[in-house]
Amino acid sequence: MSDEAEFYIAGIPKPQGSMRHVGHGRIIHSSPKLLPWRDHVMATIMAQQPDPFEGPVSVRLGIFLVAPKKPKHTLPISRSAGDIDKHARTILDALQLSGIIADDAQVCDLKVSKRYAEDISGVTISIRSLNEPTP
Repeated sequence: MSDEAEFYIAGIPKPQGSMRHVGHGRIIHSSPKLLPWRDHVMATIMAQQPDPFEGPVSVRLGIFLVAPKKPKHTLPISRSAGDIDKHARTILDALQLSGIIADDAQVCDLKVSKRYAEDISGVTISIRSLNEPTP
């Protein structure tokens, strides 16, 4: 069981968009780039073979996006930058699918920031075990 883990995953972060039912029991994600990004995050975490966390955890996410050539604002608030909660959902799903956490319900503290990348776009992930008092 881990007490703390940190990861940096380079790439172009994609928010978890909506899903649509297309008939015959098929559901698709609104962004075709979502699943490759989530799989990349998951594979990068699994390659480091971290011990899984049990019990409550605190998670910090830093989302770093490619800035447009002429941004209107210094922070990524455009629609194309994606909603911060949907970026978090993508990463939390990848954490669960990688097995580092059993369920994203374990996350009791969550801090997420979204910025333009100075160098390389990607995501920083920090997970810390929250000590539970012994009954």
